[in-house]
Amino acid sequence: MQSLEFLDLSGNNLTGKFPTSLGRLKNLKKLYVGWDYNSFEGGIPSELGSLSSLQLLDMRLCNLTGHISRSLGPLKNLHTLFLQLNHLKGKIPSELSGLASLKSLDLSINRLTGEIPESFSDLKNLSLINLFKNHFYGVIPKIIGELPHLEVLQVWENNFTFYLPESLGRNGKLKELDISTNHLAGLIPRDLCKGGRYHSDAELILRTNPR
Repeated sequence: MQSLEFLDLSGNNLTGKFPTSLGRLKNLKKLYVGWDYNSFEGGIPSELGSLSSLQLLDMRLCNLTGHISRSLGPLKNLHTLFLQLNHLKGKIPSELSGLASLKSLDLSINRLTGEIPESFSDLKNLSLINLFKNHFYGVIPKIIGELPHLEVLQVWENNFTFYLPESLGRNGKLKELDISTNHLAGLIPRDLCKGGRYHSDAELILRTNPR
């Protein structure tokens, strides 16, 4: 099994603690363990941080609890991290800034809190950020708008305040932005629509913020 590169455990009725022995699969590139029927006990095992070849980790909807493991930070080849629809709490660890290849990050529908880390500025390849339906607060940092490949930003149903970063939309690639049901105020960034940069097929949702 040491040569295994693809493992899909999703859509079963698996229970108990997540097997830490999966951390021995050094050649594993894609790991799917979530969706529907699986219901594991506990959190993300730190042993997954040793899967140096891992490119995709999908642990959505499998009853995860606890905090996002800092051990995921060294996964330099990881381009997709899906942890949505669980019961994760606490802050986003700054160690995730080590995910240099990350393109898609989905932490939505959990119990996460705190601010978006400034260390996200190191995630230059991010194109999708889903943080909606959590308890995040504070300002949406300007580094989010400076991500050169960002196409989707969904942060609705949180507690973000202050203003949208002026840099938002400046990359000319943003296609979907949903900031509804927060506590944001101020002006819509001019670069969001300037010169037709916001695509004709794009979606912009701003409702339920202060006037």
